[in-house]
Amino acid sequence: GLNIVGLEEGTGDVKVYWWAPERSQLGWATTSLTASTPLDSPRISFGPLLGAAAPDRSLNVFGYADDGSFVCYYWKPEFGGEWESQNLTEIAIDR
Repeated sequence: GLNIVGLEEGTGDVKVYWWAPERSQLGWATTSLTASTPLDSPRISFGPLLGAAAPDRSLNVFGYADDGSFVCYYWKPEFGGEWESQNLTEIAIDR
């Protein structure tokens, strides 16, 4: 598969454009990561954005919140279509 992530100018929405072999007849799909995370979760609001696919089959997108915190949106196949979000700065400071 292939994933391309970016910030939508004007709305600040984090969007991913993705394709997988089983979508050959359907083409590319678009998902709003901002809308796919819980409303009270940390939000990426500016970049640069960095994406990583991990050995545990997770997809991860890193960026910054308005307060400068480093935030990660992440997804695993068992999550279904939902993404989760973590404020990595808070986690690092709490340890």
